[in-house]
Amino acid sequence: IAMTFALLARRSTDDLVNLPPRRLRERLNQFAAVMLLSIGLIWLLNGFDVSQPIKSGRALSAVYNDRWSVQTDLINPLMHTPLPAGIYLGSVIEAYSHGQDGHAGFLNGEFRTHGWWYYYAALAPYKVPLSIWISVIAAAASLFWIKPRYGESPLIICFAAWGVFVSLSGINIGFRHILPAYVFLIMLTTRFVSSATRLPAESQRNRQIAFVLAPLCLLVTIFDGLRYHPDYIAYLNWPREKVYRRISDSNLDWGQGLKQIRTWLDQNPQADPVYVALFPSDVPTALSHYLGDRVISLTENESLPTEGVLIISRVLLSRPGILSALANRKPDAIIGHALQVYHLSASPQ
Repeated sequence: IAMTFALLARRSTDDLVNLPPRRLRERLNQFAAVMLLSIGLIWLLNGFDVSQPIKSGRALSAVYNDRWSVQTDLINPLMHTPLPAGIYLGSVIEAYSHGQDGHAGFLNGEFRTHGWWYYYAALAPYKVPLSIWISVIAAAASLFWIKPRYGESPLIICFAAWGVFVSLSGINIGFRHILPAYVFLIMLTTRFVSSATRLPAESQRNRQIAFVLAPLCLLVTIFDGLRYHPDYIAYLNWPREKVYRRISDSNLDWGQGLKQIRTWLDQNPQADPVYVALFPSDVPTALSHYLGDRVISLTENESLPTEGVLIISRVLLSRPGILSALANRKPDAIIGHALQVYHLSASPQ
């Protein structure tokens, strides 16, 4: 749809209504060519893969009976058939199936299986850099002197379509899922610079502001992100105390801190046993690879040790398990913006 609007962007509404059949066919042919090219590029980017989609995803949840259905009689059988770009197709069906089944999500102290329609809007004040917010505000202000242009419609459609799609998916475990739509939003914000070039000569001051503000926001965004290097998953645009009471999952941690735990233990040797409670919980192989027998793995439902050192993911502090008893206690150290360290034998602060 966005490609169609891009192809028609230079025509007025009257021109489109009165477009001769031959010209209309040309436009439709162009649209079909773009779509075929897109499909071909997807296959190219998958290395001309021909494989069973089931190897890259999971079959759709379905009830099998005598009635014919698309899921049981068409899609699921095709999952076991070698297809071009099978990796891609399996991933798409996996995402759809995941959305059907739901996933435990956390927001503002509440857990839900199929999420919140406003999830990404609620996360934006935490995860979008303040400099990007300034760009968005500047772009909105530019609408007062340069009206929306028809050529911007593909970006608007892509942003809105993906935003609605992912908001209704029911999978609310991280701001990263809205990033494809976020890219189109950032592209739209550049209108405050492009529109400045259309201002009359008497508005020279506004043009200068736009041309200075754009590179300034870019530089601030870069250096702001470097504050969290290499912990970009845990990025927050402003320090907040006990942020795990508001947002969780891959907004704070996705098991990315194992190497940093190793470095911390090298720099801070411990005589007492060291316990590690990580998120996700299915990382025993990685834990053994990076830390060997230097630590003891602990799950969120195990009893809290009475002595030793505990390194725990902030995500688990928001869960109702036994380890959440530490949520109100000040950590003795923080590793990689996502892992908190507690000396269990010491008195709580």
